[in-house]
Amino acid sequence: MPGVDIGKPFPSNPLANVNSPVEVEVNGKAAELLGSAGYPGAVDGYQVNFRGPSDAAHGVATLHLSAAWIGGLAVPIQIQ
Repeated sequence: MPGVDIGKPFPSNPLANVNSPVEVEVNGKAAELLGSAGYPGAVDGYQVNFRGPSDAAHGVATLHLSAAWIGGLAVPIQIQ
């Protein structure tokens, strides 16, 4: 699929899959990446779906995402 022009919204069909490596960690452990794409209709908004480690404890956890080997800020999430 061709790229999306800068400033244009992402399409819904087909999805604009992220073409750079995406990694997700929960409490420092790798999470299973299920998918990453531009959020349909959004400009510069993305959706990342993942499955956390099976041994992640309930309560507040730290989520860390990186794309193209550039890490984002760690954020707290609730695991139930």
